[in-house]
Amino acid sequence: MANIAWSCAKLQFAHEPLLSAISAQAILRISEFINQGLANTLWAFAKVAFASEPLIEAIAAAAISRIADFAPQNLTNTSWACAVLCVFHEPLLNSIAKGFVSKLPAAAPQDLANTAWAFAKLAFGDAPLLADISAAALAHLQEFDCQGCANL
Repeated sequence: MANIAWSCAKLQFAHEPLLSAISAQAILRISEFINQGLANTLWAFAKVAFASEPLIEAIAAAAISRIADFAPQNLTNTSWACAVLCVFHEPLLNSIAKGFVSKLPAAAPQDLANTAWAFAKLAFGDAPLLADISAAALAHLQEFDCQGCANL
C-alpha cells in the first residue's frame, strides 16, 4: 500500500476512490508497515493533498511507538507531511523532535533543512531540536544547497 500511495504522489494522481481505499486498508494493516512505509504513506498523502484523519491518527500512533527506530529521512518526511497537511499532532511532533535529535549525526543537510522548515511552518518551537539543528547546520553549512539554506 505504501508503494501504491507513493506512486500516486510521484504521478500527482489524486484519485479519491483509490486514496480512500488505500487509507482504509492501511489503517487495518498499519502494524504490518515498516517505518519507511509509515513515513512514505503520510508523505504521499501530503503530496497529493489528501488528508485522511483516521489514517493520520493510525500512522501517528504506530510511528510514536517506534520512533526511535526511524531513520532521519523518515523523521523528516513525517514532519514535512504534517506541515503540508497542517496536522499539529503534538505527541507525534514531540516524538519526532526527540527522535531527530538522537539521529542528528546521520542526518543529511536536506533532513536538517526540511525538518526545521516543517517545525517552523507548524509553529512548533521545540527549543532543543532547533538548537541542535542549528548547531549541526553550522557545522555543515557548506553542504547545503540554496533551498536548504532558505529553509533553515
